[in-house]
Amino acid sequence: MIRAKWREFGGESIAMGAAGRIIEWVGPRVPEASDGILTSAGICEGFAGAGVSSGVLIFAGFAGLVAGTLAMGAVEYSKLRAERDQQLGQLARERAEIEAAPDAELDELAQLYVSRGLSPGLARQVAIEPNRSRCADRTRRGGVWHYARISNCSAS
Repeated sequence: MIRAKWREFGGESIAMGAAGRIIEWVGPRVPEASDGILTSAGICEGFAGAGVSSGVLIFAGFAGLVAGTLAMGAVEYSKLRAERDQQLGQLARERAEIEAAPDAELDELAQLYVSRGLSPGLARQVAIEPNRSRCADRTRRGGVWHYARISNCSAS
């Protein structure tokens, strides 16, 4: 017997095994696929209504299919590009905040761990440890990064 994990999704419980992953991947794409099918069917109906030959009808249907695919690809690309730009901007803001006030950012990170259930002391320790290893690595390598962030490294 296969045991599946269940999760609430939009008021319905869905299996979280392989089938659940497929449902999560396919679900958002169903309206897009339906739109593409209806558009292609509409193009074919329009050409068939005009009384064109079957070769022209097949070509028109294929051209509509290709155009719809390219349009959906362009939309998906622009969405992903906008998301990437937003993430890069957020990363740049965080880096600037770390450069400007490293102790405040360390406190913010520790507070995030506290909000997730760690004790304040352990949260501070968890927040400091990755910085300590990065600083040790920079110290071994030396160079610009070591000197640029020496204040952040010495605080931990």
